[in-house]
Order: sequence, then C-alpha cells, then structure tokens
Amino acid sequence: MLDVMQCTYSIREATARFGLRPARKRRRGRAQSGYTTIELMVVMVIVGVVAVVGLPNLLRAKVRAEMLGQVKMMRQALAVSRINAIKSGQPVAMSMQVGGVSQVLVSWVDGNGNEQLDTGERIVGQWPFRSQYTVWEDPSNRLYKLASSNTGVLYLPTGSAIVAEGTTSPSGQGAAIISDINGNHIRLRIQAGSGTVIQEMKVPDSGAWDKNSRHWRY
Repeated sequence: MLDVMQCTYSIREATARFGLRPARKRRRGRAQSGYTTIELMVVMVIVGVVAVVGLPNLLRAKVRAEMLGQVKMMRQALAVSRINAIKSGQPVAMSMQVGGVSQVLVSWVDGNGNEQLDTGERIVGQWPFRSQYTVWEDPSNRLYKLASSNTGVLYLPTGSAIVAEGTTSPSGQGAAIISDINGNHIRLRIQAGSGTVIQEMKVPDSGAWDKNSRHWRY
C-alpha cells in the first residue's frame, strides 16, 4: 500500500514538473477571456458592410410599399362604393375635392339622387391620403362631375359606373393620378359600365404610361 502511495505521489510530482497542470489552467483562462480585439473589429466591419448595402434597399422598399398602399386604398374605395350601390339598391357617389387635388375620398348612399351629401344620408366610407401623397384628376381622362361640383364616380344600383366628364350614362372612362413627394405617379383608369380599374405607372421624363409598376424614383 505504501508503495502505491509513493508511486502516485511521484506521478503527480512529475506532472507538475513538466507543466501539464499550469497548461490546463492557462487554457481555461483563455477560454474565459472572451473575444479578442481583432475578432471584434471583424464583426464591426461585417455589420458596417451589411448596413451600407442593406439600408438603401430597405428605404427603397419602404417608398414602394407605402405608395402602393395608397393605390390599394383607392381601389378599395371604388370597390366598396360599387358593392354598396348593388346591396342598397340606390346610387352611391364617391367624390374628390374640386381644384384638381384631393386628400380624401368620400363615398355615400345618394338616396335622393341629387349627387350631393345631404344630412341623413349614409356615408359608406372616408379614405384619407397621407400628407406626402396627392390625388389628381387626369387631364386627359377627366372624371364625372357630380352636382356638388366635385369630381368623382357615380355607381348605379345595377353596379354600372358613370365615370367620364360630360356623360350621364355608363360610357367612356375617367382617371385619377396618385403622386408622391419623390415624383412617382400611378394612374387608375376607371372604365365606365363595369367599373374595371386599369393601373399604370408613369415612365420618368416621359409622357408614357406602363402597366408594370417598375419606374421608381427615390
């Protein structure tokens, strides 16, 4: 038994002499020391590159998403107005402000057929645009003039749409243009009768309109 104890002591003494135990302590100490300065610098460079490359794309995506959101809102206003005309069995008018610029769309059930929003008539909906957007009547496709002198669209109980200036029947077409502060313009051409909406985007520095929404300015 004494020989075994002496042998074990000799092994421990030899291990300590060759530095094996301190080496384990040094490895444990290094593992607990965290990241080195070089590693932190590499991480910071990677984060910087991602920010430089990704941030502009994020901002561009934001411009597109917000603009298309306003377009979707107007399309929804047109659809809701038509549906309410059919359901109520009465004309529904949707108007924009006079003067060419509108910041809000208002739709109501025109019970007495005078094309004006009177006290007691049910408002179908109001759709305000954000301050950085404007809605314009397209000069080449003027919208229907309501009796209130506002431009807009009149939906008959059958669902047919009267949309063009100078008409009192479902014929022709009218259009509105939604613009943002970056110079992007999207036009909604509303077809008389069916009320079908054709969406187009203006080609920059051109009078042309494209059905693909790909001509963005930022």
